Amino acid sequence: MVKETIFYVCLALYSLFLFLIGVYYFRKVKTINGYLLADRKVGLWDTILTTTATFTGSIHFIGLVGISFLLGIAGFWYGIFLSLGILFWGVLAAGKVRKLKLYTIGDIFGRSQEGKVQSVASFFYLLRNVALVIVEFMGAGLVVATLTEIPYAAGVAIGGSIIIIYTIMGGLWPVIKSDVIQFLIIFAAFGILLVAGLANADFESLSPSFFNIWNIEPMAIVGLALTCIPLAWTVPPLYDRAYCAKDETTAKRGIFIGGILLVIPFSILPVIIGISARTIIDVNVNHETAGLLLALKVLPPPLMAILAVCILAVIMSTSDSFLMSSGGIITRNFYYPSKNQGVDNHKQIAITRLAIAAVGIVAMFIAMFLTSILDTFLLSIKVIVSTLFIPTCLELYLPEKAYPQRVIMSMTLGAITAITWILLGSPLKIDPVIIGIVASIIGCCIGKGGK
Repeated sequence: MVKETIFYVCLALYSLFLFLIGVYYFRKVKTINGYLLADRKVGLWDTILTTTATFTGSIHFIGLVGISFLLGIAGFWYGIFLSLGILFWGVLAAGKVRKLKLYTIGDIFGRSQEGKVQSVASFFYLLRNVALVIVEFMGAGLVVATLTEIPYAAGVAIGGSIIIIYTIMGGLWPVIKSDVIQFLIIFAAFGILLVAGLANADFESLSPSFFNIWNIEPMAIVGLALTCIPLAWTVPPLYDRAYCAKDETTAKRGIFIGGILLVIPFSILPVIIGISARTIIDVNVNHETAGLLLALKVLPPPLMAILAVCILAVIMSTSDSFLMSSGGIITRNFYYPSKNQGVDNHKQIAITRLAIAAVGIVAMFIAMFLTSILDTFLLSIKVIVSTLFIPTCLELYLPEKAYPQRVIMSMTLGAITAITWILLGSPLKIDPVIIGIVASIIGCCIGKGGK
């Protein structure tokens, strides 16, 4: 009872903090540029911290801890490739993207296509955002259900509702400003669990294979690299962070440094926590709950309740950014043509808020009926990368060669091939993303030229 009471109090206080930030910017933000892109005035430190906080979510605290619980130190491959993708994107794409001065990732496809391809690409990117919001809402439900007496579906609803409300109110500014606080909370959450885990772990009881970085099939490493590194080029909030930076240098440096912080410590600490949990809790549990069950085992109830709210804050720091991006895509790429600058700002903001609410509610509903966070994430991003990586690179780096037929063919073949390979059970143990990217390249090559 004490644990639940402390949880409710801490969650209420944190929700109030988010609400107050939302109210402040609700009154302050008057233009669609301010609502979607924080007036393109975000400085270096805010860019660094929002990048790190945004991309540390359920996948790190639940997925990466869980896979390390199963594999040991080899789980590090999952986190390092995700982090390296963002770091490389900061070097190779952030400055270029900021220079374009666009609003959404879909606008990249609208520069020369005049809407022929933009709608298709924007639709795929919208689905991509919804998939990630679902994963984060699943994480919220799992955290609440494991650490309290609240049912999983109710946990999804609680976490999702808080995220949707404060994201709607003020737009990107409160998302970025809350990320600064959430960055500190992320450190606190990982720190609490790390110290408690190390204090109780018995590493000598583990097999030497748990401390072998190569305790994973070589083809699995190749598949992870081709899934997680290119994934950065298909992450709408990364483009949003570049668009909202005050200049090209800020975008490039901020996202690059944010990627470094994701490598150290946020790709290392979950691995240590997962290995610690392996020595303390039952090995037959659901591996995705390993970090949470470790908290139940080694932390006093008051501290465990605080940790639950900290983990929810970690999840919020990711899902709010994908919700914002979804609202921008719907408003700028579907409701209004992105080139139309004469539309009433208040109307655009109102439509974006409705879009965020709709996406959030749909994601909450779907999340209530799914269970495996890591499987849902990995399968979805394999299809995403197969569908969008090659066409996005083509539009970004070789726009003069990005003919409509070529882009559409690349997307179509990549998506169909990856999905088919997954349904067939990955024949010959070849990762679907490998087949999907190859098919996407073939589609790009055989697509007819001409606008």
